[in-house]
Amino acid sequence: ADGKVERRNNNRIKLASQCDEYVELNTLIESFNDSIVVLEEKLQTEQSDYLKKFFESLNGWFKQFGSNYFTLERGETKQGHTPIYFLKVKYKDQAIVESALSQLFSESDRRALALAVFWTQLLSLPKPTLAEQIVVLDDPLTSFDDHRVTAVHRELAGTVETVRQIVVLSHYRHDIEMFFETFRDHSDARLLVLVA
Repeated sequence: ADGKVERRNNNRIKLASQCDEYVELNTLIESFNDSIVVLEEKLQTEQSDYLKKFFESLNGWFKQFGSNYFTLERGETKQGHTPIYFLKVKYKDQAIVESALSQLFSESDRRALALAVFWTQLLSLPKPTLAEQIVVLDDPLTSFDDHRVTAVHRELAGTVETVRQIVVLSHYRHDIEMFFETFRDHSDARLLVLVA
């Protein structure tokens, strides 16, 4: 009996460091679990703030590019484990179902939306990254009326200072003439003509 008690005591002494390590690891796991909850909440808040700013910017550019009667908002579906975000569209403050958008959006509105998404993504880059960007646009103003064309030209001329270079490809003579009539004194504007 004394031998059994001694062996048990010896085993306890031998395993004491493992038990201490086990207790430390459990404490560390609990600490990590608490940190994970805090970090997930912080990430969710930061993502929500980013998406809010992104959709506000998108709506602003869409209006800036001539689609004044539309409002773009962030929609959210919380089915399943991960929320899914989508674009909600209103026309004169009336919600539009997605299936009706093709009937309500003109060709100009579709192109303005595409340009607004691109512009929002571009201008949401950090300033050092933005300063290194070469922006290439291929006929961005197709089907735009003069008002939309002027709005886009104004943004192109204003953004050229914040990026490395903007290249606009166009075969619409009217678009090019309008730009150079308005911004002929802009020191960074150059016209290159490709002749076949």
